[in-house]
Amino acid sequence: MQNLAGKKSWVRPGVVTGPTTVGEDPTGLGAFAPDWETTPRAAFIGVYRAPQWRRASGMTEYRGTSDYVMQVGAWRAGPRVVRQKTYPNLADFKMMALQEPPAGKEANCQFMYFSRADEINAPIAKSRAVSLVAVYTTREIEPGEELFVYYGAAKARDYDVGSPGPELFKYEIPRQEYPHAWRGGMEAAADGWREK
Repeated sequence: MQNLAGKKSWVRPGVVTGPTTVGEDPTGLGAFAPDWETTPRAAFIGVYRAPQWRRASGMTEYRGTSDYVMQVGAWRAGPRVVRQKTYPNLADFKMMALQEPPAGKEANCQFMYFSRADEINAPIAKSRAVSLVAVYTTREIEPGEELFVYYGAAKARDYDVGSPGPELFKYEIPRQEYPHAWRGGMEAAADGWREK
């Protein structure tokens, strides 16, 4: 069952989408850090929200064609699937706009998985398990710098990409940077997390 994500866009203020700097994707979009401040390492960037969550058949890998589907345990998060290939509105789903680093560069962000209800302040018993994927910085980010995340060795690609950046561990994330601290303000669809 899908749960309420609450009143949140689940994105750090100032993170915007715009034309990517990746030359191999000349018409693509990317996500960029706030242009008025340096963003520190282990800073929350946003939640990988998805318009649809579907149960995966067993624990098999995703074999579809959408570039925007993410598998989270036994669930797949992504845009609503119709006969023709669909694209999410990346202005609303900013974390889906994250590009991979171009060849020769390292990612400056990383996906972080949260599995406890109290980590995201879910409106259910703290002992319950949840699934939520958020994006965090792995190093200090300059104002307006494009944000890159490495999607893993198994992802099919049309061109060569760079490598993962420095690894970030959950214990390094300050409590004020946990997803629950960024739930406020704008209303958002109930697509940020799932109860297991």
